Amino acid sequence: MICNPIAHENLSCHRSLKVLAEKLCQQGYTVLRFDYSGCGDSQGSFEKFSLSSGLKDIHSAVNHLKVACKLDKVCLLGVRLGASLALAYTKQFHALENLILWSPIQSGENYLKQLHEVHHRYNSTVSNIDHEYMGYQYNNKLIAEIASIRLQFRQIEQLPTLLLNDEPIATDGLDHIESFINADPSIWRFDPSKVVIPQDLIMRICSWLG
Repeated sequence: MICNPIAHENLSCHRSLKVLAEKLCQQGYTVLRFDYSGCGDSQGSFEKFSLSSGLKDIHSAVNHLKVACKLDKVCLLGVRLGASLALAYTKQFHALENLILWSPIQSGENYLKQLHEVHHRYNSTVSNIDHEYMGYQYNNKLIAEIASIRLQFRQIEQLPTLLLNDEPIATDGLDHIESFINADPSIWRFDPSKVVIPQDLIMRICSWLG
């Protein structure tokens, strides 16, 4: 099951994650892609989205996938904030086969700084709305939740995990975590019309899952 990033990063990743899902289906996997409440094609408003509501959506989606497809366990693949949510789900529920983290947020405070920088890089005018980034208004609860993020791997115990990132991330010496330094560009950093599908990385994910 794929846990998307949010807001403008989700737009940039959309096509690549669709291609990944199709490749996995061709390998015989059942794949579920979904949008959190208030995001993408789901009902609701992004202005009311929070990481806690996103975690509830993941829990509901996992339960739906297990019942509809008669599965005992699932694999979560999370991208950016979706990876943070996947980690939070793992810590709370533990019922996963394995886990794939694609460039997880290492520091929520740094992530918010990056949002601010990206917004002002592409927008010359100053928004009159607090916490508006790339056309999305982040509510105070979401801002506080993001700011509290600190990447920690101890919470995933012995769960087989694939970690994908542009640069090395310390994994606390845990040998059940396999790291892969991605040579492809980060697909969420570009205009969606300019994104190149990271075929090598997609094949790496498919190969790791077997």
